[in-house]
Formats: sequence, structure tokens, C-alpha cells
Amino acid sequence: MILLGVFLTLLSFSKGREIDRCPVQLYENVAPKFGGTITGGVPTDIANHPYHASILQFESVYCAGTILSKKIVLTAGHCVYPWQRLSIEHYSIKVGVSNLDEDGQTVGILHYEIHEKFRPGESFDYDIALVLVQEPFTHPLAAPVRLPSAKTVYQAEQNLKVTGFRKMSLSQSTSSVLHVLNATIVDTSTCAAKYRSMGQVITANLLCGEEERTGDVSCQGLTGGPAVINDELAGVVLFGTGCAEVGYPGLYLNIPPFVDWIRIHADLDDI
Repeated sequence: MILLGVFLTLLSFSKGREIDRCPVQLYENVAPKFGGTITGGVPTDIANHPYHASILQFESVYCAGTILSKKIVLTAGHCVYPWQRLSIEHYSIKVGVSNLDEDGQTVGILHYEIHEKFRPGESFDYDIALVLVQEPFTHPLAAPVRLPSAKTVYQAEQNLKVTGFRKMSLSQSTSSVLHVLNATIVDTSTCAAKYRSMGQVITANLLCGEEERTGDVSCQGLTGGPAVINDELAGVVLFGTGCAEVGYPGLYLNIPPFVDWIRIHADLDDI
């Protein structure tokens, strides 16, 4: 039996220092990396994706997220898991910008909730969290995404639109322009076979996606961000196996199995 190589990394933080390591390491080249960046894709305007949110540590992009309501953002559980040991006053959420140099709207974080079945260091199977902000989003270019039906089942070859702030390669610095990347859902059995050797089990709670022409996957640093189908939130970006490395599909949390949990814990009766 192949065991997961698992360990928790305790992070040291200092003002102005960008996070470059993940607290949940499943395998050296498939661990999520903070930094909110994406490889490939084309420039886009936030007006086309007003649900996109950036989670900041001080002024540096730390993770991405998706606006669900005027005060709730959805992200990956491993993005907020370190907050249990740290002060959330060092973090904020920025919305309404196509370029990170723009003002947009930045709000502080009041509270967060990680899925009760999330097991850091064991699996990404319940890797989801909700973040409550201190004041409502009022920026005209910040708006909630629609959620799918809990009964929705996505099929191989469906197109995912993934948004993030672009990074050209692992070795280059991050640019600040919002990009959109088109990824194609990979058949579950095919994806499961690729990840089996790493000990990662692909369950119904997960989706796999790959950019079919170049092999690009959503970059590791985009973790926590939205993957959308037909203007509905289909997935949460968990990781890609390096920026633009071909061989393993990117991994996303599959949203439909979590719609009821989201509605209850975010108190979203109108979706």
C-alpha cells in the first residue's frame, strides 16, 4: 500500500512577507501554494467575474475566494486552517479589481468556518471553508456567484472557467492582472488512475480539470478560487501539479455535494 507523504508545516509570519508554503503537504509537487496566481489564460475584466475575491495577508495575495453574499466568501479549508494559530486581523479580502494595484474594496475578516470533516494532512475531500467579513461588500464590481443544484452532476469535457491573477511561470514574479483560464473536466477514472500512485483518492467530492490544448492547469497559488460553469460555481481550486506542468490534472472541490452545507452554515436561504 502506498502511503501519503503527509506533514504539517508551521509557518512563521512577518509583516509584508508573502506566504510561499502550504500548511497541508500531500506530495511535494502537488501541494497547494499560496500567492493567488494563475498560469496561462487571457486577461479579463472583473466585470465579467465580479464574484472573484482575493484573500490578502497584509498586502500580499495569500489565497483566492468566491463571493457568495454581501458578507460571505467561500474558499478552500487549507487557506484558513492556519488561522487557528494566528490572528485573523492580519488578513483581509479584496474585491472589485481587475488589477491588484487598483483600490477596489478591502474588508477585514470577522469569523471563519471550516468544514467539520476536513482533515488537514490526510485528504482534500472536505477542503472547504466560509469566511465572514466585517462589513458588507458595496463595490459596484463585487457580486455573488450563483450556486448549482445539489443534484448537479458534471461530465467529462465540460468547460470550467477559472480566474486568478497571472504568474507566467514558477520562476517569474506575479503580475497583477486578472486572467481567465478555460479548463476541461477530466474523466474521474482517468484522473483517479493518475493520482493513485501518490495516494490521493479521487472521490465524488472532487473534480479534475486540464486545459486541453496546452496542458495548463490552475496554478498552485490560485488555491481557494472559483471554477465556474455556465455562471454557476462548480468548483473550488485546490491545486495543480506545478504551474503549466503536464501530466496530472488540476484538482477542484466539487461544489454540488456541499450546497446544503453552504446554505446552512452561510445562512443563504435565497439560493
